[in-house]
Amino acid sequence: MGDRHWAAAVGHGVRWGKNVEYQLVSKLPKQVRRFRLYLPLRNRLVSLKLGVDAASKTKLIPPRKERPIVYYGTSIIHGAFNIRPRLALTSRLERKLKKPIVNLGFSGGARRDPAAATMLAE
Repeated sequence: MGDRHWAAAVGHGVRWGKNVEYQLVSKLPKQVRRFRLYLPLRNRLVSLKLGVDAASKTKLIPPRKERPIVYYGTSIIHGAFNIRPRLALTSRLERKLKKPIVNLGFSGGARRDPAAATMLAE
């Protein structure tokens, strides 16, 4: 299970509305798999449902116990203008470093506010 493979992405032609259904993968050979789901960085996510075959078994992987790296910055850090959420700098660093990262990139933010520094220090 150490090998990671790209599975799918929602295409650019999908029209986002209230009830979007999109099939990411199908007809996979039966074996144990781990999936990482990257959610939209800019579009508001109202709800999310994942469907699997009735015969499939699913198990959530528990959250990591180690303290995360907090990355604070502007919209560049946020990844607001990446084509795919997995391409955000923080997502790439998390995979490369194998450490949890909290992305605190804000559009127009990162002005070194004392309140933000206090929060980050906690």
